[in-house]
Amino acid sequence: MLLRNHGTLSVGRTIGQAFIYAYMLERACEYQVATLAGGTPLVELSDDIKQRVPNQATHFEFAGTMEWPALLALLDAEDSSFRL
Repeated sequence: MLLRNHGTLSVGRTIGQAFIYAYMLERACEYQVATLAGGTPLVELSDDIKQRVPNQATHFEFAGTMEWPALLALLDAEDSSFRL
């Protein structure tokens, strides 16, 4: 969710899933801003491609199951005091 003048908000079944959703939303916004800053006309995707994309993202319900433990391991290796 994009909140006017407040940033983004995400929810998930787990903390890891919510984090990955927020990360992906932020990245998508970055890409859009960078693309629009290019100053060239955008090419609109065909309806066929637009309809296919949501079907390709069905695996996204498992987001965070592998990423979150890996990110926590990186934090532990750097400084585990965040767990206090």
